Amino acid sequence: MTTIPLHRQNIITVSVFIPFVDHFLQQLRERFLNHRTTLSHLKNLIPATLTKLEGGQREEIIEQTAEAVSTQWPDELTACDAVLAKEIDLWRRLWIERKAQDRPRSFIDALHHCEQNMFPQVFNFLQIGATLPVSVATVERSFSTLNRLKSYLRNSCGEDRLNGLALMTILREKMPPVEEVLKFFSQKPRRFDL
Repeated sequence: MTTIPLHRQNIITVSVFIPFVDHFLQQLRERFLNHRTTLSHLKNLIPATLTKLEGGQREEIIEQTAEAVSTQWPDELTACDAVLAKEIDLWRRLWIERKAQDRPRSFIDALHHCEQNMFPQVFNFLQIGATLPVSVATVERSFSTLNRLKSYLRNSCGEDRLNGLALMTILREKMPPVEEVLKFFSQKPRRFDL
């Protein structure tokens, strides 16, 4: 067995490992840190956040939001920044009149309450906010659910059964009542084909 001399190990470390770590850190910065301000501006479109803006600061923040999102996603903008800022202000005024507990607190809830014909620009940017993977942890929840389901003892579980168990666990709020399930299975024939 041959061993690599110590000075050669240092060359490998310097020429391979350190550039890899630098590249990895740069990718993390580009993916998360550089978009932090744009995402914080995009979050201003959520009614629960938008209605908290006060006074002269409100107009400045709305203009900054319009400029930031139109710079980041210019293809989605069909009007100028000033029109977008006015549309955001109208969106804010719509939600000021409603009770605080009725205001949407997430992109998806806001998207369900946004009239696309009345607020087309806001609707487009709410769609972007709802689909950004940085802002949701649904995928991680699905994987942790899968880890609970697919343990060492249940490795023989088939794909159809595993998918059904995963959906039942993830969507447990939408489960049908027990009576409906019993009624469904009671109507099926009990004979098994051998």
